[in-house]
Amino acid sequence: MEKSRRLICTMLTGFALSASLLLPGIGEAARARPLDDGPGVNGLRFPESIGGDFSLLDQNGQPFSLARLEGRYALLFFGYTHCPDVCPTALSEALKINRALPPERRVSIVFITLDPERDRPEVLKRYLAHFDPYLTGLTGLTGSVAQVADVAKLYRAAWQRQDLPGSRLGYAVNHSAYSYLLDRRGKVVLAYPYGTPHSDVVQDLIALDKRERPSIARETLSKFK
Repeated sequence: MEKSRRLICTMLTGFALSASLLLPGIGEAARARPLDDGPGVNGLRFPESIGGDFSLLDQNGQPFSLARLEGRYALLFFGYTHCPDVCPTALSEALKINRALPPERRVSIVFITLDPERDRPEVLKRYLAHFDPYLTGLTGLTGSVAQVADVAKLYRAAWQRQDLPGSRLGYAVNHSAYSYLLDRRGKVVLAYPYGTPHSDVVQDLIALDKRERPSIARETLSKFK
């Protein structure tokens, strides 16, 4: 059983790393240029066409759209609860990001399952509670197979079901492993390949927040003119 688990883990990690290089649009992504008023950015920039709003169900069975993020930065990524290695690591790293930030700068963490047939809301809730019992800023999303496929297409996430004959799991879901950083308006501003140190994301968030605050202040003042 342990040998089978290691094989699945190796296969999924390999797919995640290779698919992250082969995703449509990745050829257009580039290491971001330094910000004008801050340190360099560690993430990758993507074409304007990546991302967008959607409607799925959260771990409580309630409708979810990007409006629920309430003007906060968010880190969004795709995976599934039976993932043996890549997804647990990504979730753990995301939580490290928030622990390194002051409360007012912490991001919303959005985990979208690519296995909606097994990952119903109650399954997602139990799974996410292993990482944060209070689910503070942590949201798991699911829906129909068609709905999830549509959202994955929006973010150019690659995924494929892989049957596992003889395994109790039945099948695995091979998937790309980018984490997408969304700004306060829900727009993808940067993306991070699997294995990016959480400190790189923290540095980017601080730099982006510093750059964005003056523009938010100007927008707020303009409403009173």
